Amino acid sequence: MTLAHDIAQWDSKDARAIKRVYANHYEQQGFHESLLLLFPSIEHQDGATWLFKHAIDEGDLVPESIDPKHIKGMCASLDALETWASQLHVLQILSVVPIPKSCTDPIESFARSCMSSKKSFVRAWSYSALFAATRTDPKKHKKTITLLESTLNDGSAPASVKARIRNVLKS
Repeated sequence: MTLAHDIAQWDSKDARAIKRVYANHYEQQGFHESLLLLFPSIEHQDGATWLFKHAIDEGDLVPESIDPKHIKGMCASLDALETWASQLHVLQILSVVPIPKSCTDPIESFARSCMSSKKSFVRAWSYSALFAATRTDPKKHKKTITLLESTLNDGSAPASVKARIRNVLKS
């Protein structure tokens, strides 16, 4: 079966099943590029983003070695991410990969939109991605740090958001 077919069959819940998809496909030529092409597809985005993040988590894809054109491709698909799970996975990916300057604005926009998610982990990781995206622009980064500190002091912010912000500010 094809990678796209196998991802589309995943129920977005069974971790063993998606890990089998990974095991069956990760050694194929162009695996990571194929995943990136599936990010915009609603029926594939949860699985494709999960698999891409999993490749990083497993050490099969080293963030610093990712071709900037692939990160730019990921950034081009940000507006198409409709599910909270795909948004979370991409925010987590963007928190660890080197961000090309041309991606700063799209990531900033995406991260800020995710700050209003109903899912607290999406909100939490949006601060992390924003921090990573603005790191190379001192003016934007200063504003980001101010936002993070303000949110940290906000009594209504969920504990998961505050914990993620504390980790980000330590980095």
